[in-house]
Amino acid sequence: MPVTIGLARLALLKSDLFLDLTGTSSDNELKAAILAATTMVHQRVGRVLTDATYTDELYSGNNNQRLWLRNHPVTKVSAMKIWDGDAYTTESSTYYELIAGRYIQYPKRGQESKAAWGSFPEGDDNVKVTYDAGYDATDWATASYPDPGGSPAKVFDVPRDLELAVAKVAALIALEGRGVDTIGAGRLGIVSVNLGPESASFERYERGIPADALAVIDSYREPQL
Repeated sequence: MPVTIGLARLALLKSDLFLDLTGTSSDNELKAAILAATTMVHQRVGRVLTDATYTDELYSGNNNQRLWLRNHPVTKVSAMKIWDGDAYTTESSTYYELIAGRYIQYPKRGQESKAAWGSFPEGDDNVKVTYDAGYDATDWATASYPDPGGSPAKVFDVPRDLELAVAKVAALIALEGRGVDTIGAGRLGIVSVNLGPESASFERYERGIPADALAVIDSYREPQL
């Protein structure tokens, strides 16, 4: 599914931290660069970081009272169903709780005697969870920087370190699209460029991502559960 929500604000990319642009003539190009950078980040970390709903996502119980969800941060658990041998039965939210935006505790502390099970029963694909997870970047294209601003307030809650990393990748994509990658004039990630017999010094890249941005992005990366 194509990415439609960016992990960096257009206003940040246009600020003097990156491209130092005014006006709106390049906005479509810059938004495309942000979406491309966001796609690269999702591929790198192995999960979607923008807000999304996951319906009846399957998990295998292992007699543990904690079920770690694949996508996070989790903002809401809408339903949890457990296979009872004949069908998936919806468990009341009274008997489980979301902990730290990462895992479901079941049974909920204090509800052990009332829950249908004493833990997630062992089995393959015997638990279904519907939940919302990810950072809400709804107003990425219109929110101001550094304060999202707006009335009503614009919505953008992506962590600052992640947003800056995505913006740096987006800036590189935008500059390369303008054909300034051969000499390096104005290009982020090039420490120095000299012609003739003098040497050029370049920042290390991996899969098109500068090393400093990659270090931040990788802090959001973890094996799929």
